[in-house]
Amino acid sequence: MDGIQLSQPSSKCATYATHLHPQRRRSGAFSASIRHSIALPRMPCSLKASVRRARPRCGANYQAHLLSHAFLRPNSCRDSYPAILFYASRALYLCLSLNIPVQASAHPASLLNIILSRAVTYSIDPLRNSRPTLQTLVQRLPTRHSHSPPRISVAAHRALRSMSSNDVPILGEQLGRMKLQFHGQDGTGSERPHYIPRYRLEAFWEARNIDAILRAYSVNKPKGVIFQSFLCTFSLLVYINKVDFLRWLVERNIKDATFPLETHPPSWPDTPPYLELFEAITKSQWIFFPVTFEQHELYNQVFSPQHIFPICTEELIKAGDIIQVHKIETNPSCAGSFPATYVRKTYNEFGKAQYKREVKTFTSLQSRSSPNIISFHGCYQQERPNNAITYNLILGFVEGENLEEFYTTMSPPPSPSEANMIWNAFSGVLEGLHHLHLAAIDTGFQTIHQDIKPENLLVSKPASSQSYDIGLVIIDFGYSHTKVLTTGQDAWGIDLHGGQVYGAPEASHHADYTRLGRTPITPKVDIWSLGCVMSEAAIWIKCGWQGLEKYRKNRVAETRTLPRFNEAGHGGCFHDGAETLSTVRIAHDWIRRTFPDDFVTLQVLDMIEKFMLVPQRDRQDAQMLCERLVKIIQAPSSTDAYSPPPPSSPPARSSSVRSPSVRSSSVRSPSVRSPPASSPPRIETRPTSFGYPWTPPTGHQSQNTTTNTTPATPQSPIPTSATGYLTPFSPMVELPGSQPNGVHHPESFQTPTPAPRPDSPRLLPSSPILTFDQLRDWYNHAKNRRSHVDPRVEDVVRKLGNNVKGRDHIFFVDVSQSMYQYLPEITETFKLMAYLAKRFDPDGVEVCFSSEVPSIHKETTSKLLPRFNEQNWDQISFEDRISTFIDQIVIPRLSSWHQKLGLTKPKNLTIFVLTDGRWGQGRERAAGIENPILKLIKVILKKGLSRTQVAIQFLRFGDDPDGKRYLSFLDHCGTKDNCDCVDTKPIDGNIFDMFIGPINPDIDNDGEGVP
Repeated sequence: MDGIQLSQPSSKCATYATHLHPQRRRSGAFSASIRHSIALPRMPCSLKASVRRARPRCGANYQAHLLSHAFLRPNSCRDSYPAILFYASRALYLCLSLNIPVQASAHPASLLNIILSRAVTYSIDPLRNSRPTLQTLVQRLPTRHSHSPPRISVAAHRALRSMSSNDVPILGEQLGRMKLQFHGQDGTGSERPHYIPRYRLEAFWEARNIDAILRAYSVNKPKGVIFQSFLCTFSLLVYINKVDFLRWLVERNIKDATFPLETHPPSWPDTPPYLELFEAITKSQWIFFPVTFEQHELYNQVFSPQHIFPICTEELIKAGDIIQVHKIETNPSCAGSFPATYVRKTYNEFGKAQYKREVKTFTSLQSRSSPNIISFHGCYQQERPNNAITYNLILGFVEGENLEEFYTTMSPPPSPSEANMIWNAFSGVLEGLHHLHLAAIDTGFQTIHQDIKPENLLVSKPASSQSYDIGLVIIDFGYSHTKVLTTGQDAWGIDLHGGQVYGAPEASHHADYTRLGRTPITPKVDIWSLGCVMSEAAIWIKCGWQGLEKYRKNRVAETRTLPRFNEAGHGGCFHDGAETLSTVRIAHDWIRRTFPDDFVTLQVLDMIEKFMLVPQRDRQDAQMLCERLVKIIQAPSSTDAYSPPPPSSPPARSSSVRSPSVRSSSVRSPSVRSPPASSPPRIETRPTSFGYPWTPPTGHQSQNTTTNTTPATPQSPIPTSATGYLTPFSPMVELPGSQPNGVHHPESFQTPTPAPRPDSPRLLPSSPILTFDQLRDWYNHAKNRRSHVDPRVEDVVRKLGNNVKGRDHIFFVDVSQSMYQYLPEITETFKLMAYLAKRFDPDGVEVCFSSEVPSIHKETTSKLLPRFNEQNWDQISFEDRISTFIDQIVIPRLSSWHQKLGLTKPKNLTIFVLTDGRWGQGRERAAGIENPILKLIKVILKKGLSRTQVAIQFLRFGDDPDGKRYLSFLDHCGTKDNCDCVDTKPIDGNIFDMFIGPINPDIDNDGEGVP
């Protein structure tokens, strides 16, 4: 035994120390809790001998009391001076380590008082002994106390520095407390299994001397290697107090990637110490190796029941016989990030085939992801204790409802411009279908969804304050078919019997002979299905939910007249096995007559009838339809832009039914228009027994219906239903100027003067132009007064100063690897813009590199420029870096003690973010960058500050498609809360707009949202 262990002083020792100094019972130099929480080291032999010489007649117990007493009150015990030197040496070491000033006249024992109080603050153990250097240290310290400072040699100084301040058992206890902060979910049914994410382990060990532990256990590996490859393994060994095996694991390269261990590795010895080590590892390893939801890291692995997933909450969305769908929230995976929300689809053994189809589909989409297809974050299989296996998909979460629910909770759009937003959302669906149907160049995969319907289109939240400015996202690939195309092979796929209501005629299974096998189909079955969905959307836009229900009931009524459909339960579909139902065309024609001025909706109906709800050979593909729909939406709203088709042959109808529409004199009757030569022939409609328009097939309604006979005039509104929207089953009225055949004579009407359209764009004054070439000339002139400067440029600079003078300016530079290619352009941009900003910012500009945050540099431009070349340009997680930047640099500037007292107002701040936006492929929203920005906006609103208090201008380098999409999303951050302080501009744009954009809504909105 090397010495006396004092880490657990006996009660007798504590009693003796209290007896010597009763006045210290309540509080001494150090409280008893501090004394018991810090483990004292074993005494080296030399120190032990010194103590024995001081009291040769006393035994070991008294020496223990003596050192304990010296620990409590070192100044009072002259006989324990060697012990005082020991503790003072530790104090000096930690003073040097923590840069604590040491007074020249300080007694070594008083230094001990200082450092122990600091030790509690820093949560470290200052009394860890490094025996090989302690003897040299004690010998070189003075043997008697004097008021002059002790002289420490260089060797002693090195010895002080080399002492470890870490104690493995205490560190293990700290890790045990840390794990309680995180709970997840495993396959055992345990309610709250705890774990520690890697980023917290990194922060934990950054604050501790890991090199000293490696030296103490003879591990010949640099700290960087341990952090990169063995961090979780090292933490696990500390937690189970088996660090002495670290060297053995490192030498055999059993690193983090090898864990968790479920069987003995081949090199594992079959001896008791190593078997005990393996048992301890398998029991506790799950804490340090949780499953991560990082993209490309979770793909069809089979996890044991003990694996912990970072799922902190879950909410059941849907439960069925073979599937459960949960909304889950995961703990953040890196420092400064926010919890992420996903959707988890869990199939049981009976849903394995659907799981495999979805995995195959999402795999094929990895190289051509689309914002209109639900994002895929991984898949896995998890074993259960009862030997069952579940099959899980992790998908992106879309905040909102599906399209069917949207119809029931929202009122129809009140204006054509808002209806156009709905149609624009469908152009996104067509874009998504194009990505599905397109055979990827790298994989050759092609996918057919086979179940496009309102329930499988999620409505994303509006990108702006407009309630109808939505997006539509395709979900549920359980019936999809994915195949590899080979040279010379056509695009036929296998019909997997998807949904029938919105299904195409060639995929219908209404007859017995069509149910026997799998019919070959093409991607155009999805085009038919989307045409059906868009047909219903047109009805909802014009008639609301009540009209949509009526439309569906009338389709059911018509299919009941078709025996095979009625028996097969295919009621409500859009075809009779070959052609479109009469109900569909009747409904479309009713919209044309009732709403002749909604040119976009009328042209959309034409597109549906000509290119979507037609035989397979005549259907256009998703790309052509997407371009066609975008052109319709963006076309000017004029009567000349729309040429309606001739009406279909009307079914038998009552002669008393009249059209309720009112046409202006500029609208020509559709009966005198001839169809375009390229239009396919219209399918003749079958007479039906329901009457027109949309009279339900009941025998008593006409007798009980009271007709409103009030004539409609250009000054009086058209009669509406009780819901306030025109419906095809509203009572019809005979209008002046209309004939029994429903054809209007415009000459009998007076055309009312149109009121100004509320949705017409406001004309904005153009911004002054300041190009980089002009700014470079201005810069050279300001530097050497030789080059000529256009007076107009000086005028633009003056105008710019009038708008931004007095604002602080910070340049935040994304130093990721992809940005390195733009280094010359980045430095030139910074040089010119920083010099210009310095003219308006008397405090000088600042620059912060994402790899160095929260460090920030504030120097002259000439001194800041070399720092760009000093960067490594290898930063990975931009989301984490900008989050730290906002948390630790931007937000603190919004609050100081003078501002809290109302003495000053925080200075306005403009932040230029230099980036290419390449923050990951195919991620949602802005790849997580929106989270810290939204947090900043909340702080601004909470403090009652103005929208322009902080202005963030993202300057985009390059043309990465994902980057442009992410930045386009950021351009709308805060619009919902009327605090849009973010703008995005390409780096080759107008410099005046770069400075003004975030603080001027007109310039910010100019082209906003357009990548």
